[in-house]
Amino acid sequence: LRGVLCADHIGFHLYEWARNFLASCRRLLAVTFEARRGGGLTVSYNGRSIAVTITHMGVEPSLLLQKLPAPAVVRAAQKLRAAFGNAAVISSVDMLEGLKGVPLKLLAFEHFLHLHPHRAGSVVLALYGIVPDARPDDVHACRREVTALVARINGRFPRAVYFHELRSLPLVERIALWQATDLLFVSSVREGLNLMPFEYLLAREGNPGALLLSEFSSVARVLSGAVTTNPFSIKKVGLAIEPALSLPPDERARRAAADL
Repeated sequence: LRGVLCADHIGFHLYEWARNFLASCRRLLAVTFEARRGGGLTVSYNGRSIAVTITHMGVEPSLLLQKLPAPAVVRAAQKLRAAFGNAAVISSVDMLEGLKGVPLKLLAFEHFLHLHPHRAGSVVLALYGIVPDARPDDVHACRREVTALVARINGRFPRAVYFHELRSLPLVERIALWQATDLLFVSSVREGLNLMPFEYLLAREGNPGALLLSEFSSVARVLSGAVTTNPFSIKKVGLAIEPALSLPPDERARRAAADL
């Protein structure tokens, strides 16, 4: 804490994290703080005033919008759409690690298909699993569980899940995926930073899609137009998929406008 307080300006993604930091400073160092005009906070420490601000990190719109009309993006999006046919596409790009909640996502999608068996064949889950270099035991356990669930779901509902395991997914490929996606699904059980929902909103600005976000992801606090769920409640998440997919165009546009 003393080391961090050597800075002149301390920034946090979310207010709850700033609140935890300020509470720790008060309890452990007897440091005082006060609210400033304009909504900022000031911490008083060793005769110094330290600014504390809360600003969620975002993406660079001009960079992303510049790539939207690129031939490589257009071709990749067309290829994806051709692969999925007329099916509604639920997309997910996750690190294959425990905190991302990928098995919970698959269980919720499986429950959705059991609730709506007529949707089998008309809805697909495009799951892109990014293999991280760290925590090999966690990655191995997650991969084993994910591949088993994908096999089980596809055994009951053929071609319901497209699982792709990658080392990375470059921006151009992500933009193409977003343009082919009807619903972006985030199921993290704990997540501090995920910029992909922001990319998705920008990539679909002219034709808004829908967002289904875990309430434990930081983006759920700042994207008020998203549908939020508790990923641990598999049945409730499964129930939430159909309404999120079925949002009418005007409602999707209204929700996207709240966040753009």
